[in-house]
Parts: sequence; structure tokens; C-alpha cells
Amino acid sequence: MLKHARPRLALLLIAAMPFAIAKPIALAQTIAAPASTTRAGKPILFEVVSIRPIKSNVVYGKGYTADGYSMRGISVWSLVTYYTEHPSDRMDAVPDWAMHQQYDIEAKVADADVAAWGKLESRQKVLAVYAMLEDRFKLKVHRETREFPGYALVVAKNGSKLKEATPGEIYPKKLRSFDGGAFHGITLSGPGEATAQGASMEELANMLQAFAASPVADRTGLKGTYDFVLRCPPPAGPPTLSGAGDSAASEPSGPSIFTVLQEELGLKLEKAKVPIDYVVVDHLERPSEN
Repeated sequence: MLKHARPRLALLLIAAMPFAIAKPIALAQTIAAPASTTRAGKPILFEVVSIRPIKSNVVYGKGYTADGYSMRGISVWSLVTYYTEHPSDRMDAVPDWAMHQQYDIEAKVADADVAAWGKLESRQKVLAVYAMLEDRFKLKVHRETREFPGYALVVAKNGSKLKEATPGEIYPKKLRSFDGGAFHGITLSGPGEATAQGASMEELANMLQAFAASPVADRTGLKGTYDFVLRCPPPAGPPTLSGAGDSAASEPSGPSIFTVLQEELGLKLEKAKVPIDYVVVDHLERPSEN
């Protein structure tokens, strides 16, 4: 069990991160951390956690600190949504109090783990937050697949125009990841432009959801990774499950994403039933105040 302590006043807002598309992390699954950055090869969890309900609405901050984690004015619903990477319309059975009651949360790792905590990637630190939700809020969830109208990303009639990525290649855009290595994935590299370096078709399908305002599934059959630059109209909005697949997602002053995909990549979006990953909350409790 995690220990409890009186709350501290220090809060830290997370810095804005560059927009990038990556494969969503399934937090219910174990994400192994390198043994060299954990104590005894085990994931680092919070040793001390303070949770206090607040009565007034505030602008909340979220972020990892040098020795743990800090939140202000956050609802449990927002935490579960954020840390399972699922939008609210893809979650079921969230109790009403969890959507409206806000909390201040302060958490710290053990003193012996502070140095190792600072070396962890965000995807590894997430394990500590998820463990906190399970321990203090008794969170239990399961995932299930449901079908909704959306789009399938397929190869167009005249074939793909994609260039397969070469491992170790020096990319023309020279985009770099946070550790200084070559960036792999898709990022908005300029106004109306997306650049892919070693990106999969699943990553492209994920990105296209914002431009089609509907769920998109990869059905190209292309299993490699690819380099490309794609013109992009302004995003149509986050993908929704209401009326999905009914929008043309076009930009009045230029070609739609549908047109650009065929002209530049030899791919197209066609209406289809798309499997959607749902998170269902099986159990959730109010935490004891401390």
C-alpha cells in the first residue's frame, strides 16, 4: 500500500509538448522500465501520496516533478481519461461524482528512487500514476471493442506512392527526438504540413482521425515504415462517434485531406465500420482524505 502524508503546496505545471502522433499506450498492460533506471529492476511507484478534495472550480495543472507528481483541481474522470488515453465518449460506467469532484494530489517517490525517477521516460512514470489510481481510488477497468461508422485507410486504385524508410537514414527534415536521436513518427512540421519519418500506417491512421473528425482504421496491408511529407488542411476536430463517417472534412480554401491523400500518397479514406477500443470502469471509490 502507498503511504499517506500531509499535502505540500508546491505545484508544477507540465510544459507544452510538441505535437506528435504515436501509438497509444495501453496502460492496463505492463510497460517495462529498463532495469538500469529502476531499483532492483522494478518499476518505481510513489511511496507517499496526499489526496484532498476541493470545493471550488480551479484551473488545474498536471505534471511530473523532480521527485514525484503534482495535480491541482483534477477530477478522477479526467485522470482516468488522460492516463488511459481515451476520450470521454469512449468510456463507460464512470460515476457522476468522479466527473465533478475535484482533488489536489501530491505524490512522491522514495528518497532512494529520486535519481532513478529523473531518468525515466514519461511512459514509464505513468505506471506510478496508474498504480496510485488503483490503490487510492480502487480503480478497476476492462477494455472491449465496439464497432462504429468511420473510415478505413486503404491503398488507392493506382497503388501506393509511399517511400519505405531506410534504417539509419539521415532524414531531409532532420527531425530529432527528445534524446537527440532521429525522430520516428509523424509530426506537424510546419503550417499545413505533416512530416513522417519511419512512420507506420497505423500512426498515419491515428493522425487522420483529427482531419476526418471520425475514427480511422488502417486497412492498407502495408506493414513497413515510411517517410513522407503531406499537405494538411486545418484539422476538422477531435474524432467523435456521433455521426462518424458522415463528414467530408474538406477545407473551403484548398483540397480536402481525402484529395491530398490520393494525390500525394496513393492512399484513400473510404467509409467503413471501424472497431473502437472502449474503457469500461468496473469499480471506482472515493479516496479517504489525508
